[in-house]
Amino acid sequence: MSFLQGQGLQPRHSLLDYGCGVLRGGIPLIKYLDAGNYVGLDIGPDAIRAARMLVRRERLTDKAPTLVLPKDIESLDLDRRFDYAWSFSVFFHMTNDKLDACLRFVARHLANHGTFYANVGVGEHAPSSWRHFPVIWRTLDDYTARGRAVGLNVSALGELSQFGHHSPTDPDEDGQVMLAFTVEPRP
Repeated sequence: MSFLQGQGLQPRHSLLDYGCGVLRGGIPLIKYLDAGNYVGLDIGPDAIRAARMLVRRERLTDKAPTLVLPKDIESLDLDRRFDYAWSFSVFFHMTNDKLDACLRFVARHLANHGTFYANVGVGEHAPSSWRHFPVIWRTLDDYTARGRAVGLNVSALGELSQFGHHSPTDPDEDGQVMLAFTVEPRP
């Protein structure tokens, strides 16, 4: 929350939370943003079900958050563009085809002045897994090429620790890099 506010997020802005899960970060965002400005998207039906229950339990239905369980991200059209998009601890769980689909989706839904932030593991590591998800690290050049392929400019903002992130259980998380994806100017 403080990271996004530091990047200029205001209550009037619209935000897409790609990989919102059970709204661990989404609840404070929903509370902060004006009604209708939060859209959370996740591929887990149980996560979306739990997120909807949490919105009711936290009495945030008047904030009108939209929670989406996409059947096919490639054909999903939210019929709006977002000032900000956010994906925390998601990219390194995506295979290349899922990452490319995510970037295409965000490129279609990001406003001309908008920015998409995502934390990533940067470097050369053997693929592994966590629960039923892959754990994939990529080079910064790979993220840059994938972003450019869909019309997004990519810049590395720094390690998570520089933004106040301090994991009590996994200090390696603090070395992950925050990327900013912006739309190449379009007419």
